[in-house]
Order: sequence, then structure tokens, then C-alpha cells
Amino acid sequence: VGVTFNSGSGSVRNSTIQMSGKYGIRLTASSAVSVVDNILTHNSQSGTNYPALFIDSSSPDSIFGNRITDNRAQGIGVWVLTDTASPRITRNLIRRNLTGITIVNATPYLRDNTIVANYVTGNSNSGAGIYIGFPAANAVCTGNLIAGNFYGVSIINSGRINLGDLNNASHNDDGGNILTDNTFSGATWDVWNG
Repeated sequence: VGVTFNSGSGSVRNSTIQMSGKYGIRLTASSAVSVVDNILTHNSQSGTNYPALFIDSSSPDSIFGNRITDNRAQGIGVWVLTDTASPRITRNLIRRNLTGITIVNATPYLRDNTIVANYVTGNSNSGAGIYIGFPAANAVCTGNLIAGNFYGVSIINSGRINLGDLNNASHNDDGGNILTDNTFSGATWDVWNG
């Protein structure tokens, strides 16, 4: 693991984290951590179960401006294993990973990210720009570019995602996402609802 926070506060800024066997950065029960303007590349060397940036049961406000590219597993994994996870993930480039962002029972806020070309040729288990699942998963997604993946947004096991709601008073979920050219086996799958 490149960097781990198990509790408390801190930051990872302007760093390059590469070639880690497992996670590039792992945040567990560490909500007061910022991850800003880093490069995470070629991590997850030990297998596809280790996201380059793994947020487990924590809700950091600042996952901002990172370049998360060419990792063997997920670019970002947001999971709830013991507590809530509602991180703010904004203005990141997430490109050429097994999947872009994988969300399991978590409630992240995803804004103004570029989530492109996340797939492994010949691997039908890869390729979601955003992969969201299980009943407690409920993400808000606004202003993102989700393009060139096998599946733009893949929803499984009763997961939910808000891709835009103009009928409420809040402007934090007004949509404005661009989903384009998400294609697998000749079919376009900008949103796949399983």
C-alpha cells in the first residue's frame, strides 16, 4: 500500500503514487483527510480487488484534482464495510482502469469528474465508468463526463444513482452529465440498470 490513513486527519497532496502491490491510497474511518492534485498510476499490481484510491467507511470532503490512470483495478472504490461513506469526489481524471469508480453501499457526491476509457479489452467484467450496487448505494452525480467506457453507469443489486433532478430546490443535483460513446459488443450502454 502506498499511503494508509486508519483514523485521524491528514492530507496527500502533489504526490505520485505508483506500482503499489495493493492500494495506492487507502482511507479507513478517516473522514478528515484530503487527497488533492495527486497522480495514482499502475497500482493494484497484486490483483483487481485493490482500488488505486480506496475509501472505506469514511467521508472525506476533498478528493479533488487527482489523475487516477492505468491502474489494474478500480480507479476509485467507495465501500461501506463498517460505517457510512459519503465522500465528495470532484474534478478528477479517472482513465484506463478496470472500472472508473466502484460504489458499494456508499453515498458519494460525484461532481465535474472526467471518467473515460475504463475497461480491459476482452474482459467483460471490466468497463464501467461508474459501477454502483447494493441497496444502501445512492450516489449524486452532476457535471461529469462519462465517455468511452464499456458501460457509462452500471447499476446492480438495487443500487441507485441521481443523474439529475430539476424538481427539487437543491442545485447540487441538477445533472448536466455527459454520457457518450459507452459501447460494449456493438451496443451503446450509457446507463445499464441491472
